[in-house]
Amino acid sequence: MSTDNSFTKQTITERPLHAFLHGEYPRFIAEPARLLGPLIRCLESIHQSGNSHGAVTPTCMMVSPTGEINVGFFKGRAGNPDAAESLTYYPNGLGDTVESRQFRDVQALGAILHLIVAGHLPVSPERGRKKLAENSAAKDWPCAFIDLIDRILSNGAEENGVALSELAHSLMIPTSVAGPAMEEIVASNVPAVRLPNGMVGRTLNSEIAPAFASGSPSVGRITLLGVAPAGLEFQDGWLRGIPEIAGEYDLKFQLEAEPGGADVSIPSEWRVGLTINSDPRSLWKNIPSDDKDEYWKPDEVTDFLTEGPLCVIGASLRGRTHAHVGSFRDDDMAMAWYPSASCYSLTVADGAGSSKYSRRGSKIACDTVQSWFANYFAAVEPPLTQLVAAYAQAECAGAAALMHELYHVFGNAAMEARKAIASEAVTKHATAKDFHTTLITALLHLMPDGRWFVATFSIGDGAAAVVSKLGEKCCLLTCPDGGDYAGQTKFLTMDETFATGEMIMGRIRMEILPEWEALLLMTDGISDPRFESEADLANPAAWSRLWDEVKNAMASSTSQVAAAAAVLKWMEFHSKGHHDDRTLLMATPSSIFSPS
Repeated sequence: MSTDNSFTKQTITERPLHAFLHGEYPRFIAEPARLLGPLIRCLESIHQSGNSHGAVTPTCMMVSPTGEINVGFFKGRAGNPDAAESLTYYPNGLGDTVESRQFRDVQALGAILHLIVAGHLPVSPERGRKKLAENSAAKDWPCAFIDLIDRILSNGAEENGVALSELAHSLMIPTSVAGPAMEEIVASNVPAVRLPNGMVGRTLNSEIAPAFASGSPSVGRITLLGVAPAGLEFQDGWLRGIPEIAGEYDLKFQLEAEPGGADVSIPSEWRVGLTINSDPRSLWKNIPSDDKDEYWKPDEVTDFLTEGPLCVIGASLRGRTHAHVGSFRDDDMAMAWYPSASCYSLTVADGAGSSKYSRRGSKIACDTVQSWFANYFAAVEPPLTQLVAAYAQAECAGAAALMHELYHVFGNAAMEARKAIASEAVTKHATAKDFHTTLITALLHLMPDGRWFVATFSIGDGAAAVVSKLGEKCCLLTCPDGGDYAGQTKFLTMDETFATGEMIMGRIRMEILPEWEALLLMTDGISDPRFESEADLANPAAWSRLWDEVKNAMASSTSQVAAAAAVLKWMEFHSKGHHDDRTLLMATPSSIFSPS
């Protein structure tokens, strides 16, 4: 075995971070824990020792050809005034105390991470709406990691600081992710290289030979010394399989030079590092919410109607972010059949996660709207029934009168819900804002000629649509209702929502359905991951794909109970960055399951 350090000198040809990112950015996306972990852990160790770095800048980030940040160089620049150049991101100065200086370190690290994710440093701490989470480059990174960078860079408020351990956890960085220190590698004279990271449950195919340093002689036979990680096997130069256990693996291989190759000696034994990351989905906790709470409701619920000619099914599932911390499901739903009027009402509501009692607001909204409809349709012959029949015979002539009645029906139902929420807020010595909720409600009326009439009223996000047969077209029954800033929406509890009669009228949609497969109402926990844009919401193919998924989930069900349970199970689908509550309410004239 060679005893000099030529291998180390030859293979570690470092470049500054700025230069490395040109063309090599995908390495960080593929292996965020391995490449960023040592840097974050190094700064954390400096802080734990009671010190601060003082010059966290891109010029301190020297990167090897395979993406490793030279932690020794970074640590050696700590406190070096020459390193504190214009690229340093210290909006409030260096600080007078150790705590404030450490806080500036974290802010500067946030800027470095912003550079790695987005390709540029943040312009200033006063970034307004320009959050990293809204940058298209952020979609490939863990959502929690991006949120933490946004927190670090927002406002410059020390009390909103982020612990470095939080950053490490968001990337699922194990303590030993950095592997052996470079000085250990040099001292032992055992060359060390790494394979691309794997993940538990996902197929791994890594060819071993290309992992070794460029410039070494052609590799002939390679033999694994020891046992491969569980789920993997080494054969014909490849490490293949589906990893079963997360962890850091130190594999040893014996190499022989290619027969007839150059007369150059190579180390016969090589150490190869492999990180197997946990499946992010396996790290989510499912902590039950507090069933002793005054406003508690089940973390998941299914419902269906046994009356009426249609199959009506609903399911509501607490989102992963809520389950992970044991908080409450904010969504709610309600459904009813009014036989005397041959009409269904379907309602879904999504309580705002930032509002203290939003889970109660959504329930009040659903229950109150349904109660108002029940009273309205209890009349001997509600006006809506006559107006729908007239509209069916001469659509143009009856449209205005019908819309006026829908304005009365939906407007009053929603106003009663607002009043009920306001009354509850007074009881709790709170405000209506504490009960913020969206609302989507639909009336589905059977006409004498066998066709169906549908009308909807919506406030906020989520979506409702009718899916037609054969996926030829869809009828979108809601309009995206954004707020003043990205990611915001309108709520039933906002005064501005009912500012004018025109605004209320603009929230109403109606349609006659000659042939249709399903009416779907959903909160944004489903619509956001399934429809990436407003154009997608209006795309019949996107709605057909969604309906096919739901139908397939219910295909083996033999009852409405089983079908509703299948929908609930389907709503557990994984979509990166989308972990909100999910509620789906549907009505269909088709036979979606085979009764026993």
